[in-house]
Amino acid sequence: MRAIGFLAFAFLTAGLTAHKSKECIDPGSVISANIQVKVCESENEQNCSKQARGPPGKAGPPGPCGDMGPQGEEGEKGKMGERGPRGHRGEKGMCGARAMTEYCQMGTARSAYCTSAAHHNQCWPEMHNITFTLSYRCPPVISLGLVNVDAGSHVNMRVRAKVEDVTKFGFTLKMESWSDSVTYEMEYSWTACPTACL
Repeated sequence: MRAIGFLAFAFLTAGLTAHKSKECIDPGSVISANIQVKVCESENEQNCSKQARGPPGKAGPPGPCGDMGPQGEEGEKGKMGERGPRGHRGEKGMCGARAMTEYCQMGTARSAYCTSAAHHNQCWPEMHNITFTLSYRCPPVISLGLVNVDAGSHVNMRVRAKVEDVTKFGFTLKMESWSDSVTYEMEYSWTACPTACL
């Protein structure tokens, strides 16, 4: 019995001595039925790990891109800013160019025929009230032109016309003949054109 125990102890001692200088054995190797041995001691662990580790491998190819993540939730709508202060009221401008509805108007005015040669001065002056088809914003400028006159030839002919009381709606045309002139009839044309308001 003593001989068997001595042989087992000698075998274990020889195995440990041999493996300290040689390659490491599997730490899980079973030397006997009830004994496990740590072969590499602390001073030989670095050598063992160097012998067991192979050279570093080459870097693998890059992996595919991952799927796009879900869209985030929509943020809340911002609040409306406060209303700014009201600006100052501008000064009133002058009357600008006339409106498109204001344009020149024209017409004619003819006197009544004076049949009495002896009392022809009783026919003059003769007044004509002219009314515009469209009124103006401001009184227009009136121009006159003699169209026709019927007068005696044995004396001097004297005729004239005047514009009076011009308003936005019309004016008065005054026809005259004087002294010893014999005037039977006269006719004038008129033109009214808009002007800038003052």
